[in-house]
Order: sequence, then structure tokens, then C-alpha cells
Amino acid sequence: MLKKDTLLNLTGYSAKVGGWEFDTETLEQTWTDEVYRIHEIDYPFEPTVNNGIGFYAGNSRKAIEKAVRHAVECGAPFDLELEFITAKGNHRWVHSIGKALLEDGKVTKVYGSIQDITDQKLADNEVHRLNENLELLVAERTRNLEIAYQELIFHLNEIEQFTYISNHDLQEPLRTISLYSQLLKEEFSDKLGQDGKQYIDFMHNSATRMKAMVKGLFDYSLVGTTGEIKIVDCKMLFESVLSGLQFAINESQAEITICSLPTISCFEAELSMLFQNLLSNAIKFHRPDNRPLIEVSARELETEWLFSVNDNGIGIDEKYAEKIFIIFQRLHNRNEYTGTGIGLAQCKKIVKLHGGRIWVESQVGKGSTFMFTIPKKLSVVNFQHQLSQNIHAPGS
Repeated sequence: MLKKDTLLNLTGYSAKVGGWEFDTETLEQTWTDEVYRIHEIDYPFEPTVNNGIGFYAGNSRKAIEKAVRHAVECGAPFDLELEFITAKGNHRWVHSIGKALLEDGKVTKVYGSIQDITDQKLADNEVHRLNENLELLVAERTRNLEIAYQELIFHLNEIEQFTYISNHDLQEPLRTISLYSQLLKEEFSDKLGQDGKQYIDFMHNSATRMKAMVKGLFDYSLVGTTGEIKIVDCKMLFESVLSGLQFAINESQAEITICSLPTISCFEAELSMLFQNLLSNAIKFHRPDNRPLIEVSARELETEWLFSVNDNGIGIDEKYAEKIFIIFQRLHNRNEYTGTGIGLAQCKKIVKLHGGRIWVESQVGKGSTFMFTIPKKLSVVNFQHQLSQNIHAPGS
């Protein structure tokens, strides 16, 4: 069986904790083996309070001197983390605890422990250094984000002004070309001949198509400029869209069924534009021998709403399922179906603005189902992020 003092020394060695005490009359100290190891000094060194304090460095020496003096004079305990230099010149950190022993109201001894916490202190310092570096990095990233955000707002304003001016300034000469081409045809019809009339028709149709494209680009650029998220009853919104398309519905004799539609958080103007584009396409691209049959529905999923617009129209070849969402991409001759090639690109931009997805499932000659998702939780932060992506990649 190990002797008590041997067991104590082994325990102290394992925990890097040493014990000490000193007599307040003689100031002679007693150290356990671990205290000698911490100080990197061997026997027959005989420690005293004064030569023990001599190992401590700088402010640590002042702190331990003050603590020992208070312990001797008034029995005050101390608990300190201190730096000192070993007998071999190595810098270490220790955790020193001291208590006074009173006999008849007088301090006769002070005893305590000393623990080597160098590794812990170095680790703490490294963590502190890393935290400081992280804070600096976060502050720098925050500044960069703020600068980027301000630049984004600046460019958005520039784009908005450019788009407005372009729309206004381009529409006017196009209207003039369209008007005077018609007047030219009417006033000089008998002198133009067949070829001349055809050339004027080409000019008039091109001007009309250009007007529609400019208007489409203007509407495309407006997607997401409000940034206002509202609670919207989708059924009421869709019925409002239907009233605006009543002429096309009556002309095509379209039958439209609205199934259960939810109330959601969304950008109201943009969602209305999305419904209008999908519905007008479903009416437009119908087979000549069939009246359009269109069904609009929505289904609740765990984190989003899944909307569907189903029709019995001409359908889309699977290989074009992605191409149709790219701006100015058309699958049909203008003589067959009118349009600018912007509508579905606009739909994709609106859905991306909300943080959702849009796709089509279709069979040629059997119809199409356009589906899109709107997340249940929507934020202006998401809006700003999506909008910044749209600036860099408007056709994506």
C-alpha cells in the first residue's frame, strides 16, 4: 500500500497541482514535489516566502505580494492566476489559492495550492485571439455587405430610371411610325400598288410588335420593385385577373375552373401578373378544334404552396420544357400565335422573387400543366437577395 505522502505526490503530479504552506513567524515554506516540478527546481532548494515570490514576473509579483500580506495580516484568502518564470527561465501560468490558519485569533500559517495552467491559458489566449479575428472578419464582411447593398440600391435606381426613360422614349417614335404607316396606306393606297401596301403592313406590324416588346420589357423590369409583402386571398386575386381577360375568354369560349386557392403572404402585384401570364397562355395556345378547358388549383405542402394551371391546349415538347422560360424564346411562328417571348420569363422571375420554383409538365397535343411553388414564410431579405441575382442574370 502506498504511503499517504507518496499518494499525495502522485495525485498532485497527475493533476499538475502542488501544495504549500508557510509559517508566519519564520516565513519558511514547505512544498510538495509538484511545486518543485512546476518551478523547475530541485532539492536541496529551501523555499521561503521571499524567494518563492521572486519567481513571479511583473504585475503578478505585485499581486502575490499583496495577497500574501493580507493573508498574514488579516487572514484574507486569495485566488489568483499568475505568471512567473521558472528556475530554467520558462514562462508559465499558475492558479494559486491561499488560506490562512488562525489559532487564538492569530494567523499562524498560510497554506494553499498551486496548479500549472499554462496549457489552458495558452488555449484561452488562442481562443481569444481567434474570437478577435472573427469579430474583425465579421465587422469587415458587414461593412462589405453594407457597401454592396448601397451599390445595389444605387444600381436599382439607375436601372429603374433607365427602364422608365427607355419605355417612354421608345414608345413615342414607335407610335409615330405605326400611325403614319397607316395614314400612308389609307391616303395613297391607289398609288402604292400591292408591293407598297405589303411593305407598309410589314412596317406597321413591326412597329406594333416592337411596342409590345418594349412594354413587356418594362413590365419585366418592374418585377419586385415594390418590395411589399401582403396577405393575399389568391381566389379573389385570380377572379380579378379573370375579369381583365374577359374578352379573350369570351372569344375563345374558354371554360375555367377555380379549385380551392389559399390566402398567402406574397407580392400581390407580381402574383397577379403571374396568374395573368399563365392564364392568357392557356387560353391562347389552344387547339383550333377544342375550346380551352383550364383548371387552376393549389395544394398545401409542408413548407410551401404548390399551384397548378392545367389546360387541354397544344402541349409542349419535353425538350423545350426549360427553354420556354428564357426571355425572348419562342416555339411558334408569330403568324400562328402572337406574343413577345417575355411572359414565361417574367413568370420565372416572379416565382424566383418569392423563393419558389416553376416548371411545366406537358404532352404535345394533350395539354400542359404549369406548376409553381410559393414558400409559406416570405421575407424582404429573400426579396432583396433574389432581386440582386436577377440584376446579374435577368434571363436565368
